[in-house]
Amino acid sequence: MSSDPRRSILQQFDDKQGLYTDFARGMQALLGDLLTSEAINYLHPVAQRVKTKDSLERKLARGSGTPYTMLEDVTDIVGLRVITYFEDDVNRAAEIIVRDLEIDWDNSVDKRVYTNPRQFGYASLHYVVSLKSNQTRLPRYSDFAGLKAEIQVRSVLQHAWAEIEHDLGYKAESVPPQYTRRFSRLSGTLELADEEFVRLRKDLRKREESVQEDIVASPEQVGIDKASLTAFLDTDITVRELDERIARAAGGTVLRGHSYEDTTHVAQLVQLLKGVSVNNVQQLKEELEARRSEIEPFAKTWTEIRPINMPFFAVGISVIHLAYIIAAETLDQKRLEDFLVQTRVAPYPERSTVAEQMTRVYRSVKNNRQNS
Repeated sequence: MSSDPRRSILQQFDDKQGLYTDFARGMQALLGDLLTSEAINYLHPVAQRVKTKDSLERKLARGSGTPYTMLEDVTDIVGLRVITYFEDDVNRAAEIIVRDLEIDWDNSVDKRVYTNPRQFGYASLHYVVSLKSNQTRLPRYSDFAGLKAEIQVRSVLQHAWAEIEHDLGYKAESVPPQYTRRFSRLSGTLELADEEFVRLRKDLRKREESVQEDIVASPEQVGIDKASLTAFLDTDITVRELDERIARAAGGTVLRGHSYEDTTHVAQLVQLLKGVSVNNVQQLKEELEARRSEIEPFAKTWTEIRPINMPFFAVGISVIHLAYIIAAETLDQKRLEDFLVQTRVAPYPERSTVAEQMTRVYRSVKNNRQNS
């Protein structure tokens, strides 16, 4: 070995840079699979990077009290970052990493734990890992035996703090005393926000679990929102029958299961219903029954005028056309145009044309019904 370990390490890095690049990509895919298999939501994809030679050279020059004698002594040549949406998922992700990877505990650190109660900041969890022996026996991982990577796990808000702190160029220990309190307040606010998001998610899930019982017991007291509307669409027989008829008439099918779980779709349905003053589940049930005979012919004609170029329909297509019918009947031209724009049914330049079409289709359906 050369008398200068740094030169030797840099030469080793040149020789193995491609291997480390492959290792980073392999770990990125593996981590993503592990998180997905445990239903942990995170920012896709897992971030990965390989140190540049310049960065490695600067690290070796700093030393930091660590005796680097070979390339393998540098444990963060490959870096990966997992960013979860919720703070409690940081711990869940950590459990998976500890369970499924080999941990170098001497070089791993939980930077979220502060020994000084006056210290501030909002740091992440760092693990130095390698693949387990049973993993490196697999052909796709066999070249990575003995290689190490550093994994950072943090929440979105922890990540925001780290990025802003980096952009400002100040670490906790280097902040001028007159600004320390302001930094502390900000980091504390983000920490409280992270905790509140976790509590909010738990409360929302509890409501989603109980809302169906509430609908059965007192539908007039259950407001229209994502949870209640999703539960209603999932169980209401009238919606199911009308959806199927509308889809068949257009030569399509209704996608069930995942289709109406799309947040954007449900949010638009909620907005449509509230835009025509249908504010609780009881009102929705009554409007569906009262206008049941109008919804299918309206949808058929409306689809002919404004065709949907897809072979499938989302659950709740009947509720969409119910809202159109109520809007055409109860809103004057100006309010109908505003409704169409606000609910993103029509772009602003087309609002008048679409409003006139909607009113014309509604009147035609109503006349046909009265004459039949």
